Amino acid sequence: RPLPKKPRKSEEFQSSFDDKSDALLLELLSQKVTETTWDHEGQKLGSTLATRVCRAAAKHSFIQDIVAKEGGVTQREIIDWMNDHPDSIYKDYESMMLAKIVEKSFMMSMGKAILRAGYTKNEFLSGRAFRWNLPDDIVESSLREGGEDSVKKEEEGNMSMSSPSPLKDHLEENHSPAENANEDDDTENGSISNDDAQSQHDDGDDGDDNGGNSDMSDEQSEDEVLHSIPSP
Repeated sequence: RPLPKKPRKSEEFQSSFDDKSDALLLELLSQKVTETTWDHEGQKLGSTLATRVCRAAAKHSFIQDIVAKEGGVTQREIIDWMNDHPDSIYKDYESMMLAKIVEKSFMMSMGKAILRAGYTKNEFLSGRAFRWNLPDDIVESSLREGGEDSVKKEEEGNMSMSSPSPLKDHLEENHSPAENANEDDDTENGSISNDDAQSQHDDGDDGDDNGGNSDMSDEQSEDEVLHSIPSP
């Protein structure tokens, strides 16, 4: 049986970097660039960080907005985000790399990192520069998160529509005493008018020459008065 191949040093370095955070890798790079030599470990550390930069840029809304407006993002726009955006933690990365390699090599390293990060070149151009589509897995993740946010907002909107309005309750509470007061006023006014009607009816009876049976209108008026007086 052939002996299993030993992993190459680059693979060993890569596996040792995978479980480390971007901030820790940047700290390791800052220590590495102070050494007199630029060994293979330093090169792998630099290329790993370049890929991390491209992945982080693809997840940021600033780069995603550029892609939506321009049909893709350029390598220069990714580097500008890395160096200038307030949310970027990679602002010192380019200067540290240029302390060990020339600018042309750095740009070539960033170009390879874009491919490793999962970007795909498209047909759009910005001058002579190609524009790149974002990695598919990041696009799908963003769409899922956007869909969940939309559903959540819709549910919150439905809940607010179904819940009673505080202003409506406030108006109803303030309106109820007013209605009761109006009903009391109406009852009081009704009692006064009934007394007046009874007085007028009595006066009519005193002035009746016949002194016997009252006419139909008097009986109707008396019945209306009796029915309008509220029972105790």
